[in-house]
This record gives sequence, C-alpha cells and structure tokens, in this order.
Amino acid sequence: MSALVTEALRRAGVRGIVQAGWSGLHAEGDELLTVQEVPHAWLFRRTAAVIHHAGAGTTAAGLRAGVPAVPSRSSWTSTSGPPASTLWASAVRRFATNA
Repeated sequence: MSALVTEALRRAGVRGIVQAGWSGLHAEGDELLTVQEVPHAWLFRRTAAVIHHAGAGTTAAGLRAGVPAVPSRSSWTSTSGPPASTLWASAVRRFATNA
C-alpha cells in the first residue's frame, strides 16, 4: 500500500502527507512526508484535499475541514458486519450526490 500511495502522489505531481497510523504506511520522496500522530482537525484544514480510511472520526474531521475529502475503504474488518469504513464511505457518497 505504501508503494501505491507514493506512486499515486508522484504521478499526480502533488505533495503529500502520509499518516502512518496503525497501518504502518510510509512514503518517501522530496515532496512526501510521513508522520505518526497528528490532530486531524489541525492538519486537514491546511490541505488541498484529504484521502482517508473512512473511519467515523476521520470522516467527520474531513467533512469539517471544508476541503475535498475522499473516503477510501480500509482493510480492517468488523466481526459483527461490514467494515465501518464501508458505512462511512457510503454515507459520504450519498451526502455528496444528494447535496
């Protein structure tokens, strides 16, 4: 996944901040920065866009930031149903198409 993120940012020709988090993502390059824990409310409003794992808190922070927020289904799973990321990604998609 780290290589995919790095390559996508490189091809898009944009700078990126990658939060390693529990997934252990890491991106290297002149225009890339990997961070550990950063308050989403502080960081997201300083970016041009946010691509995130679609957890409830991250989704809310992305929407509050007022920048394009793109939920991306994560690989973590729930034992009681579909991943929460599926729920939040679907909710954002429904909200965006009904606005």
